[in-house]
Amino acid sequence: MRINYYDQYSANDLALVSVLIYLGFAVERVEKDVKGKATFYFYRNSELDQAVQEYWSGDISVEPRSYFDAIKRTKTRIYSET
Repeated sequence: MRINYYDQYSANDLALVSVLIYLGFAVERVEKDVKGKATFYFYRNSELDQAVQEYWSGDISVEPRSYFDAIKRTKTRIYSET
């Protein structure tokens, strides 16, 4: 199945990506630019759009330890992907 550009959501903000992972959204792929900056791609749907909107408006809350674990998992993906 070919994924259309509009079916994807990309982000490179560590906190946002970690929240999305914490909420259970699956990372489809990780791409790094020549400087090593990672961009995470997610399958885009209305639930993901709502979560991103809540993140940027400050209306989302997380359990601190689980969120910290999500940050660690995100960093592992950044530094282990080639």
